[in-house]
Amino acid sequence: MRLYLFELEKIMKKPLHFAAVSGCAVFTIVLWWMYADQADYSMGEGAAAALLLLGVHGLFAALLAMLFTSPVFAEEYSCNMEGLLWTSVNGRKETAWCKAAAALTTALAVYISFLAADLIFVCCVWGAGNWYAGLGQPAAVWLDTTLTVTLGTATAAAVLTGSCSLLLIAGGAYCISSFSDTPFKAVSILGISYFAGGILFDWGDRAGIPLAARIFSFSPAVLSGFQMYKKPWEEQWFAGGYIPLVPVVTAAACIILFTLGLRRFGRGLV
Repeated sequence: MRLYLFELEKIMKKPLHFAAVSGCAVFTIVLWWMYADQADYSMGEGAAAALLLLGVHGLFAALLAMLFTSPVFAEEYSCNMEGLLWTSVNGRKETAWCKAAAALTTALAVYISFLAADLIFVCCVWGAGNWYAGLGQPAAVWLDTTLTVTLGTATAAAVLTGSCSLLLIAGGAYCISSFSDTPFKAVSILGISYFAGGILFDWGDRAGIPLAARIFSFSPAVLSGFQMYKKPWEEQWFAGGYIPLVPVVTAAACIILFTLGLRRFGRGLV
């Protein structure tokens, strides 16, 4: 437990991370003010606002998670004495497992924090009763979409895919960091990989290559924003078993990524 808390503290205490969180907080407050200023407090508006905010904050959470978790092996590879001493005392295997737990905890904590903040905001502005009742409203009534599902179903799907996105980012950061000798290199590679997934999804969609679009729809960039309103894909998110398949693909990918990272760290950076 002490080693896990030590790894978690290393992730959280960097000044750049505080600056990034502060920037997201300022933008979030401005966004909340805009939503509150334009509210007419009709039934269902709160649930629709929460879903739209979830899409924006899914992107914020993904970016913060990449920044926080990418340098997970930085202390050991940059010859930081404190990190090296902890590794030598506890062993590479135990250290690697604690780093994996810290990366997962951090990524999910960032996402859950945004979810909780948005829910508190919506309940304060529209009221908990308005938000809860609005979950049963059809999505097409409030949003520019042809979805036939309710706002509640769309919100549940967005939370599921967003959580899976953060798990994939944590796994990717863990694996990439184990192969990178500097934090900057790890963050750069992970960021490029993240946005490349979204670009390739758009390419497959626009080029009329459904297989490519389907494959890259499981990338964190797409899952974090859950682009369910992107024509002509609106109904396809809920067709063909896509939503239940997301956690399965996520679990398989995370097992592979964390295993690769653990083995690489066990051998050391050559």
